[in-house]
Amino acid sequence: MKPPADTHPTAELARELLREQAPHWAELEIREAADGWDNVMFRLGDKLALRMPRRASAVAALRAEAEWAEEAGWGLSLPVPVSQFVGEPGADYPYPWLVTQWFEGSVASSLSLEQRDAYAEQLAGFLVGFHRLAPLNAPDNAVRGVSPARRAAAWEDALEGAPAAHLAEWEHSMQVALDARPWDGPARWLHGDPHAGNLVAVPRGNEARLVAAVDLSDLTSGDPASDLGLAQAQFSADGARRFRAAYGRGAFWADAELWDRAEGWRVFFLAMMHDDESELGAVARQVMGEA
Repeated sequence: MKPPADTHPTAELARELLREQAPHWAELEIREAADGWDNVMFRLGDKLALRMPRRASAVAALRAEAEWAEEAGWGLSLPVPVSQFVGEPGADYPYPWLVTQWFEGSVASSLSLEQRDAYAEQLAGFLVGFHRLAPLNAPDNAVRGVSPARRAAAWEDALEGAPAAHLAEWEHSMQVALDARPWDGPARWLHGDPHAGNLVAVPRGNEARLVAAVDLSDLTSGDPASDLGLAQAQFSADGARRFRAAYGRGAFWADAELWDRAEGWRVFFLAMMHDDESELGAVARQVMGEA
């Protein structure tokens, strides 16, 4: 269930802020594109997007994304959106806001399971590149890149609503992840949220190719397991196997215990999203049905 908002950004409010602070964009067409957990996103003209936090807890992440996205995304096999302008509170809107890039294509959560499986190796290669060493002052994140032990309570809560057919398997996977050796390597850059709702693709028949990875609001550093678990939660069993094989070919740090931790993150995401009415909920149910 989406967290409650403490403000409700609209296209009219976005235009008023642009007129005050970035008037050169103020007359571009503004269309709501997504109402996410943390931000409302508007399409601004043909090439830009405008992101506005819908709750106070999203502000620090938005500022971190604005500061670090260009460095974290440099030289990758897929583009990520880079900040074009950081706006400040105004027009009775209490939070900073961000103008960033728009990438044309289909949100991968709208695709079929078969179409998503087609880009399993491509997503793995992107994440191998993303997971390079991070600087010591990279942004923190309390819910991504951390050890499973720090998320044990949330994982247990997610299991309370798990379907009976999956409960034993999911409990086992989470326990294996909790028992696995914690990440003891240097902190690596993490996208933070590489699920199907944050990937842009171009479908071609029963296949699809990725064209961008968006929404770096959970950008952080640490244990790659959370990225790997969330990424696998969009694939069939065969797609997930191909994803792991491709990632392992490029990532010398990918040992068995990394994959044990990643599997805990994968089933947590499925448990959390399986009864959601969003496209991500539909993705989770597709994956569970295939399994």
